[in-house]
Amino acid sequence: MLTGMFGWRIGMTFNFFRLVVLITACWLALLPAGAQAAVIHFSGGAVAGCPLANGTYTCASLSQSDDITIGNGYTVVVGGNVSFTYFQTLKMGGSAALRAGGNLDLTGLQTANLQVNGGTLAAGGAFLLGAVDQTVTANVSAATVTTSGPSTRINGNVSATGAVNLGSSATITGALSAASVVAGAS
Repeated sequence: MLTGMFGWRIGMTFNFFRLVVLITACWLALLPAGAQAAVIHFSGGAVAGCPLANGTYTCASLSQSDDITIGNGYTVVVGGNVSFTYFQTLKMGGSAALRAGGNLDLTGLQTANLQVNGGTLAAGGAFLLGAVDQTVTANVSAATVTTSGPSTRINGNVSATGAVNLGSSATITGALSAASVVAGAS
């Protein structure tokens, strides 16, 4: 058996290391897999807690752990506030619509997970966009609209019964209608 620089026996150290790696690998294999978010599809099928009538799903709330996909031609109406977390995904396009009776807050979504490529986003309260670089291609209507962050873009019309507060790097490509507009607010 070889002896290392400090009198260690190399063969024994190597075998002990292999044993530790083997035990660790077996222990990790027994752990459950990481939790995966469910994807809720609002596209004609049944969704728990959200009855469907005439192309409209009516929900008391939306999960803050599940990914949401709204199909073309479907509307999701939520009675209260709607907000998303960083690891959630929102997908919608075509004539899909998401309508919140309260606030609709998209600021929690990371840029890659905000996949709104058509449709309507509506809020009875505030519509919030842009804690990070965020772009939506949709018409937006709300009591108030606020964009912030380094770069936000709304490719569509924006209408608010109250104020629209646009961050310094905000872009709106459609028509803007509001009681008042403040530009460069962030």
